[in-house]
Amino acid sequence: MGFAYPHLRDGLRKLNIPSVRLDLDYPLPREHYVTRMRAFVEMVRERSA
Repeated sequence: MGFAYPHLRDGLRKLNIPSVRLDLDYPLPREHYVTRMRAFVEMVRERSA
């Protein structure tokens, strides 16, 4: 199964966050990505608040 959100994947690659990049190289269950993305979104919200 491919990555569910290719544009998000490419965006995260451009951000060049090592832990995220590693995750992208080793496919994991979709729940893992959903959890990571939720945490990422929360972090961005806190920074922009």
